[in-house]
Amino acid sequence: TNEVNDWSFVNDREAVPLCQVEVDAGLPYTVNVNCMSSEEKLYVSCSKCEGKFWSSRAIENPVGYVMPGGKVYAINFSRITDEAELSRIWSVRANKVAGGDAGVRPNHWWSFQLTSR
Repeated sequence: TNEVNDWSFVNDREAVPLCQVEVDAGLPYTVNVNCMSSEEKLYVSCSKCEGKFWSSRAIENPVGYVMPGGKVYAINFSRITDEAELSRIWSVRANKVAGGDAGVRPNHWWSFQLTSR
């Protein structure tokens, strides 16, 4: 695994439609999630995230892996709670997934920043 300082390549929805994240659950547990980059940082997100297995594990043990486009990177998870940052990430997600209009960000939508380790 290599350290990445510019994750903007994940915004290419043809090359990286989703990312796989792996959390430590005693055994590796992998799930496909939306991933996007803003200001060269990497984010993953999920709707109705509270109580989901992978997001709970990412909070309890923030060490894992991300696989955008089939390449594996060792990362740390950090849940984003700042409202302004969440709104910015929501807009970037909408641009990647839907090509534009973000609409209103639902309260149940969570995002995590992933940083190289």
